[in-house]
Amino acid sequence: MKHLLSHFILLSIALLALTASASGQGGWFWQNPLPQGNMLWSVSFANAMRGTAVGDSGTILHTTDAGTHWTKQKSGTKYTLCGVSLPPQGKGDVGFAVGQEGTILRTIDGGATWNKQFGVQHIVFFAVCFTDTSTGTVVGLNGRIYRTTDGGNTWSEQASGGYNTLRSVCFTDANTGTAVGELGAIRRTSNGGASWTKQTSGTEVQLQGVSFSDATHGTAVGEAGTILRTTDGGLNWRSQSSGTTAWLTAVHFTDANSATIVGGNGMILHTTDGGEHWTVQVSPTTNTLRGVCFTDAHTGTAVGDDGTILRTTTGGVTWVEDVRALPTQIHLKQNYPNPFISVTSIPFTLSEPYFVSLKIYDLLGKEVAVLVREYRCAGSHSETWDASGLPPGVYVSILRTSRRTESRTMVRTSSPDR
Repeated sequence: MKHLLSHFILLSIALLALTASASGQGGWFWQNPLPQGNMLWSVSFANAMRGTAVGDSGTILHTTDAGTHWTKQKSGTKYTLCGVSLPPQGKGDVGFAVGQEGTILRTIDGGATWNKQFGVQHIVFFAVCFTDTSTGTVVGLNGRIYRTTDGGNTWSEQASGGYNTLRSVCFTDANTGTAVGELGAIRRTSNGGASWTKQTSGTEVQLQGVSFSDATHGTAVGEAGTILRTTDGGLNWRSQSSGTTAWLTAVHFTDANSATIVGGNGMILHTTDGGEHWTVQVSPTTNTLRGVCFTDAHTGTAVGDDGTILRTTTGGVTWVEDVRALPTQIHLKQNYPNPFISVTSIPFTLSEPYFVSLKIYDLLGKEVAVLVREYRCAGSHSETWDASGLPPGVYVSILRTSRRTESRTMVRTSSPDR
């Protein structure tokens, strides 16, 4: 896998130069996802179908079909929203979003309306976690912690035991939770926040994200590729090797062994053994990813800069960008199936007639197939690629016109289980 990834990096560099000379657009072209381009800071799913992402300028996006389509909702605020929580295993009607100026918003109708519940001037709430529709905790600037047990109708401040800004919080039940933040700060409660205990992290880097699969197994991540792991509820935290110095921003565990971390430059890490080994996954973006949420070991969503939304249904073997057609309009869609055994379909759309080139490259940057090189009319098109004569691995499809270039990664496997 490391060998493939090293070649993928070389391919990216080579294709940047190739495409720049061919299209004058500066290489791999990034498209903003539906329906906007504001930075997205956090994402949360209540169940497999319904999820919400939040970000700059009061942005709230909502999906009811597992992220296939996202709609923009009215938040009623222009403040940046940094965190969102949809109580797990619910219908997705109830949700909470937090952000600048101590903003706390609540919806009880799936986001049709968001109402402000709380506000504290000159305070930023960075994260929120609800274990059910009634019980939740928010954390933020200067160690501020607030708690509700009545669905946000009232909020009570709790003493965090310090002034370190807290960036992330995770509760595994109504009483047991962990918050992390600046200078390696870790705070732990086992009584619903009536008291918070300082834990020793062994680091002074900024911790950005924390996730627990149960009361004892948890992981915190942060700057300079920092990963900390506990298997005893935080009595002891030990460092794990991430293999990167990238800023790691968020982590999500689906069970004691399986987790995904996201971070700077589109970094995505995955483990299936509780973090003893972390592998880099192929990411379709170089934008910083700031939030990640999985509804099971295979299905997840990551969000980040420039409105980036990535989705996977393969545990991260492949990640798909959610995109929109832009005014100069070509759109290369993700191939299907993906991964595929030998044959796959590659759909694309054109808003007007173009001379089109659709080519396939391997990870060494070698052209392995030319599927289209001709004028095509406006509309939807699809090409079939038979890769049965090529070895399993990661390939890149590139669609070019005189106006734009787009690319997608594809994975060919040798059997359905690989």
